[in-house]
Amino acid sequence: MSNHEGGTMRRWDSLTDRCTEELKQRGLTEEYVLGVRRELERLGAWLKRRRPKPKIENIDIQMFIKYIRNRTQFKAKATVAGVISKMRCMGRFLVREQIWRSNKMNHIMGPRLNQRDHIPRRISKADLEKLFKAVMNHHVSYFRHAWLAVLTLLYATGIRRGELERLKLSSWDKSENTIKIDGRKTGVERKVPISEGVAAILENYLVKRHNHLEKLACSSEESLFVNRNGAPMKGNTMSRSLIK
Repeated sequence: MSNHEGGTMRRWDSLTDRCTEELKQRGLTEEYVLGVRRELERLGAWLKRRRPKPKIENIDIQMFIKYIRNRTQFKAKATVAGVISKMRCMGRFLVREQIWRSNKMNHIMGPRLNQRDHIPRRISKADLEKLFKAVMNHHVSYFRHAWLAVLTLLYATGIRRGELERLKLSSWDKSENTIKIDGRKTGVERKVPISEGVAAILENYLVKRHNHLEKLACSSEESLFVNRNGAPMKGNTMSRSLIK
């Protein structure tokens, strides 16, 4: 390790100390402060393994998304939200220290749920397993893959039904394993990291989607999810098909 690289990472360790000390001074609980410290130390260790090692000033959103994806793969949405919340603490501290101009972590939104705007979330594990089993038994190959991708994205990311309906092919970033969600509801566009398993399901669906649209001679359609006629799939269609 070069002196420059070592100095950069020692600087991160020093900033972690100062950030958590500031949280203590604000009167936050010892348990919370310890949780923030552990997360920042974990992030620092991950950054040390990057090649080339980044300067703190130059760490960008894409790098944070990579960390979150690796850190929370197959974890519950509450875990993802907790990780992002703790990282935002450091972001705010870096802004106050004038190391960052703005808190870059504010542009990464954890999975959130709106019970009124998508398929109900309160469902037992047994019922969810039955739902997935029914999807996999659909008599049309294209819809087996389409409904599996829809269900997986809904329950893995907490995306709203309307947001799911508006997804485009361009919303999916295969290189980063992220879904870009529009900000029509919140006013802030966000990128949500997904696990490798969810990405594989989505990629399998995209192959079926391509073949489906080729047969219909409408391969120029930009919507991520399309119906049997090759048109954009509507949210109410998703709801009726999955909860009937």
